Amino acid sequence: MIFDSASSISSPARPDPIPYAPDCVFEVLAQTRASAIQSVTRSAPASALFLRAFAVVGRGAVLETARGDVAIEDLMPGDRVMTSSGRAEALTWRGSVTLDPETSEDLRLTRVPVDAYGPGRPATDTVFGPGAMRVHRTTTLCARLGASAVMSPLVDCADEGAMIPITPVAPVAFFQLGFARQCGLKIGGVEIASLFAAQSGLDRIAPATRATYLSLFPQYLHFKAAGRAMGPTLSNDEIDQLAA
Repeated sequence: MIFDSASSISSPARPDPIPYAPDCVFEVLAQTRASAIQSVTRSAPASALFLRAFAVVGRGAVLETARGDVAIEDLMPGDRVMTSSGRAEALTWRGSVTLDPETSEDLRLTRVPVDAYGPGRPATDTVFGPGAMRVHRTTTLCARLGASAVMSPLVDCADEGAMIPITPVAPVAFFQLGFARQCGLKIGGVEIASLFAAQSGLDRIAPATRATYLSLFPQYLHFKAAGRAMGPTLSNDEIDQLAA
């Protein structure tokens, strides 16, 4: 696999909200170019690079699909998932990791409680991990940046409105979903960015770690196939300044 640096996006210009943890087990189900479903399991450092791709949405979160509402842990490659654009997109990748607060430093999560945004929105408590990226689509912000969407770390939005910062006392399983291109997903009343595997910084990590990371995305022959991110990633402070 070849990392396409032209497809990368900048990291948030702020202290990193991603905790460091010892090695974790990362699990993947991916639909290959031959339409077969491939399972991959790797042990790797729970660094920012890996957690941004995996530690996004907590177990039990419900998504709308072509076959009805389905919990994120029950989705399979090939399922058609409704995106925030109103289109159903075929799922090509589902990744997961379990984080243990006993071994993860400063593990900060975000909870959106039942009915936070109105009846049934969400229908169940929804927990987001340190890798979740919130999608912003305000007209002023997007016009200033010449982008259709802007992303920022969801963990920094906690305390705003219905979002509640929490610190877990037991291990929590997290998931992320990947499609042919990055898109927005309405989960728990919040628009969250789907997988964008071609993160910046891949060319600056140890070769063995990079090889492990790349092996977790068997749906790509090379990362040019990942396309481009929906838009830039900024800190929430930067977004507030631009939206003012």
